[in-house]
Amino acid sequence: MTAPDTQTIPGFEVQGKIATGGFAAIFKAVDLETWQVVAIKMLYPEKAKNPAYVSRFTTEIQLLLNIDSPWIVKGLKRGAVHGLPYVVMEYVPCLPLSHLIANQGPIIGPVARRVLIDSTKGVRVLWDKGFVHCDLKPDNLLVTGHDQVKLCDLGLAEPSGNQTRELSETTAGTPEFMSPEQALGRLDLDHRADVYSLGIILYQMIFGRLPFSGKRDDVLMAQVRETPFIDDVTFEIPAWARKLLPRMLAKERDKRPTADEMLRELES
Repeated sequence: MTAPDTQTIPGFEVQGKIATGGFAAIFKAVDLETWQVVAIKMLYPEKAKNPAYVSRFTTEIQLLLNIDSPWIVKGLKRGAVHGLPYVVMEYVPCLPLSHLIANQGPIIGPVARRVLIDSTKGVRVLWDKGFVHCDLKPDNLLVTGHDQVKLCDLGLAEPSGNQTRELSETTAGTPEFMSPEQALGRLDLDHRADVYSLGIILYQMIFGRLPFSGKRDDVLMAQVRETPFIDDVTFEIPAWARKLLPRMLAKERDKRPTADEMLRELES
């Protein structure tokens, strides 16, 4: 199979690779039928040999094609070339939120609020489909030139309350943004795990850093046992964030707010 870096896709003019992920690469291309600029996500050759990765990618493709939301990157069509499955998506001129945080430091209150509103709306669409994202992080939030946010990378999305996963899959994702229940390897994850991850994202936007970092196992343990430090001396924390953040980061998931509660408070 041809390596993704040199891949040609019939019907498209591939202009170059624009991103890489854990099991797929993303290319910018032109659809030669519609002349639309698109993004194409394609599974790596070595991952295409693994049924587990193919299954995850298939789930992601189905979600992208079945969801039509301004807050989630839209899937347009699917295909395969030389045995490598791919999905064609809308091309979004944007920067990932992680880039903005890395280059600007703390994100000012109104922008952080806008990001959280759009992110919550996007992930709520996924929840309404019966799925948990399981890997919310700034890398997966695309910020457009109009400060609109689109959710991307649904590669780890799982049906809510999925009890059929292997134990080795329970902590797949990014430890720094995992909920306590995901860090513990619980199988019955639901939307409240994503609420916690959004809380970590909000924390990083406000303070310009993560509450927990270091070795993977240490971070996972901190997510379970430690309370993120709210530095209200060094930083001026918006009133809405001061009220919402501790609840989003509650260790007991029953104490976290719902999407509707979050949006009511954020949009009031």
